[in-house]
Amino acid sequence: MKEMSGFPDNQKWKYRMKAKNKSKRKEITAWMDLAINIERVEETPPPTMPPTPNPTPGPSPSPTSPPPSPNPTLPPSPQPSPGPSSPPSPQPTPRPTSPPTPDPTPYPVDYASQWTRHPTRYPSTESPTFQPTSPPSNRPTSPPSNYPTSPPTNNPTNPPSNDPTNPPTPQPTSPPTPEATEAVQQAPPQLLDRDVRDDPWEYGGQIQYSSGRVLFFFDGNPFVCTGTVIDDGDHPDRTLILTAGHCAFKYDSQGGRFADYALFIPNQDETRGRGTDETCSNDPLGCWTLAFALVDYEWSTRRFPSSVPWDYAIYVIPNVPESHQPGYIYDRQPELSRTLEDVVTRFPIDFNYNQKTAPATHTHGMGYTFNKDPDFRYCAKDLSTKYGISSYENLWLSVCDMSGGSSGGAWMKDTKDDGSGTIISINSWGYSSSTGMAGPNFYTGGGAKVECLFERAKSVDFDDGKSGGIIVSDC
Repeated sequence: MKEMSGFPDNQKWKYRMKAKNKSKRKEITAWMDLAINIERVEETPPPTMPPTPNPTPGPSPSPTSPPPSPNPTLPPSPQPSPGPSSPPSPQPTPRPTSPPTPDPTPYPVDYASQWTRHPTRYPSTESPTFQPTSPPSNRPTSPPSNYPTSPPTNNPTNPPSNDPTNPPTPQPTSPPTPEATEAVQQAPPQLLDRDVRDDPWEYGGQIQYSSGRVLFFFDGNPFVCTGTVIDDGDHPDRTLILTAGHCAFKYDSQGGRFADYALFIPNQDETRGRGTDETCSNDPLGCWTLAFALVDYEWSTRRFPSSVPWDYAIYVIPNVPESHQPGYIYDRQPELSRTLEDVVTRFPIDFNYNQKTAPATHTHGMGYTFNKDPDFRYCAKDLSTKYGISSYENLWLSVCDMSGGSSGGAWMKDTKDDGSGTIISINSWGYSSSTGMAGPNFYTGGGAKVECLFERAKSVDFDDGKSGGIIVSDC
């Protein structure tokens, strides 16, 4: 393994999981989904509705303050083709909200719209603690078997007899040949082609272990997203996690900032806990410290929604034991590798996928939504496009109804029931008044810069990320 440099024992990235006041963050609070989950904006009513003046945004509501009034100013309707050369800029509009309470349905409103209006403000940290309503389900993590269980053979030449003096002659059975057994065991995985709005992922397999909860913190406040281990080729000193830009970097007009620290929790679906927390021992593989992230310069300098073309980020994990806190599987298998990419599948990204030449690609969007924490969920539909802003054509899953927390989850083509597939985008944003999920276009030939960021993440020096992140300006 390539020797790590620049990481003496006193470097803070090794100890970010041991921050002060950890006990105050053991339970994920109801305001957790306020910040960076899925950016959502209101769709436009019929064009006959007269516009009204846009009120000046007020301060961010606290858990004890009355809900903000809805913003009557609505953005221009997204069109299937670019609008006029100088359209009015769409503005995110919050829906009516109520203060968060320890309610069994902790995601009743679209809090993300408040984030887009007040990107530098957060709710009070004294909001009530959310108590999950039930432990995670114990559904199987692999697809149910379709193999026959060797039922009795009905032999037409020797029918059953009721005569006790003349019992039927037993028919000998032959065990399956090794060739037949091997043929059954090596049955090829099947493509998944069903449309899905928001269902639990029932197939287990590669994508469930390679996807995980991204739990990250600003000023001690926890936020949640989804990330996926991606294939970085032959770089044994690091593991790369693909997620959304708003899951790593918070924009503000003074320059913005990266998350203070972050954890990656693979296969959180099988946690023994009751939801997202920092207790790594109750998750199957445990959790890994994310040392730093890379985002595009354009993401760091633009406000939502004009930033949506660059809503992607890559976290870097150093492949050293100090990055890992073991989970319960390690109790039985202590010899198991503590390098993440050794124990899960690294997923490929197709930077040459062009939606224009393959317009009906059946695509699966994966993610950990906060309102159904800790379940791993998915949606699926033939891929289309959507102009969320007039200058950019997002990829679009029209039936997807996943909510906050799934941001950054992989979009896969050629998805099979063994959990395999190829990444072509990620969950980015949606509308608060209707279904649908948008993702940035990864097609390098169409001008996307994701591949350039990916190449930088594979080779960047670890010392360059000691401040928590790297803004890439030369892609």
